[in-house]
Amino acid sequence: MRANIGSKRRRRETYWIRWYRKHPRISIYLNREEYETLKKLSEELGLSYKEIILNAIDATEKLKHAYNEAYEKAINDIINAKISEDTLRKHGVEYLHCAICGKPLEGYLIPINGTFPSYIRYLASMHRIHHEYHNKETKVIKNG
Repeated sequence: MRANIGSKRRRRETYWIRWYRKHPRISIYLNREEYETLKKLSEELGLSYKEIILNAIDATEKLKHAYNEAYEKAINDIINAKISEDTLRKHGVEYLHCAICGKPLEGYLIPINGTFPSYIRYLASMHRIHHEYHNKETKVIKNG
């Protein structure tokens, strides 16, 4: 009997097999109107369909990034807004007050009434929630 030596040898992966594995194919179906629009856009811009799609993806990512930055800025503007306490009371909220000096901590709003706001005030006083500038050490100069 003849030994089948070649069957045990592993076939090596060719360049094309690796390329197809690393570059998956994407197919889309368009109706005639969408296809004509894409074709017209391709001719006007002098870009391939692939380049148009990749540019659209890039533009979407930039728009998403800009939206997230604007959202974060808006939230920070709201937090850092200086609103009078009278205006806040009209809307049923107030600033949380510093446990050391009693001044309002801007950016920390709590409802005026209820057990939950009372508990928040209790925790703020127990944990001595205060302004950062109270952390600075003051030097005592002794005359002598």
